[in-house]
Amino acid sequence: MNKNLEKKSKNILKLENLKGLKRIVYKGNYYKFNQNPALKKYLIEAKGLILVETSPYDKIWGIGLSEEDPRAWDSNQWLGTNWLGIVLTRLRDDLIKKEKI
Repeated sequence: MNKNLEKKSKNILKLENLKGLKRIVYKGNYYKFNQNPALKKYLIEAKGLILVETSPYDKIWGIGLSEEDPRAWDSNQWLGTNWLGIVLTRLRDDLIKKEKI
């Protein structure tokens, strides 16, 4: 097998495995926020905001930028996928719908 093709295949498999992790992270956070009313209230109060994981070291779960980096305010300049922010935003919106807030 071509080494480049093999490397691409492994990267695709890693990405697919990471996508499955989003469901696990969603469920874990669902239980976390439902067990702690203060945290749940804090999450729900962020209604309408895009939640962002500002980590300069994480380009998968975070945006690959620090909170202090001005590029963090512009999603077009993010270096990462912000999967954690996406999961938490979806969870928050689901909680709002469920509780009819």
